[in-house]
Amino acid sequence: MQYFRVKGKTAESGKARNRQYLAKSASQAQSQAEKDGIIVNSVEEIAVQPATERQLAYAADLGIVIPDGISKDEISDLISLSTSDDKPSTERHRAFAEGFGLEPTQYIGKKLLAATASGSALLVTYCGQVMASVGRRTSDILAN
Repeated sequence: MQYFRVKGKTAESGKARNRQYLAKSASQAQSQAEKDGIIVNSVEEIAVQPATERQLAYAADLGIVIPDGISKDEISDLISLSTSDDKPSTERHRAFAEGFGLEPTQYIGKKLLAATASGSALLVTYCGQVMASVGRRTSDILAN
């Protein structure tokens, strides 16, 4: 998946909007924006941020073999693996996380991935509980 910048305006007010979406393609990013009520003018792919010089130096100090063209997120996960007792995740683990709408790097550790996925699941559960709570209060108010 890749980040896309979508430019357009809101269907309701006509205000200009410039939002980022994580999607598999430009057309998927456009669809997401349209679902958010944006009339899309343009969609552009946002370049992946390369690893910083500080990250590269720290990784080298840790003895990490650094692949060419590594991104900022990927090297962060490699550093985390090297400095913790975590083990590399498998494709199966990453596919499970993608079911929560996450996009893990190929270098993320199992524990970090599980913590991220469970945090995402907890957030979804919490939001559902809040919405249910608001709905009950609203119905209580309407009943009186």
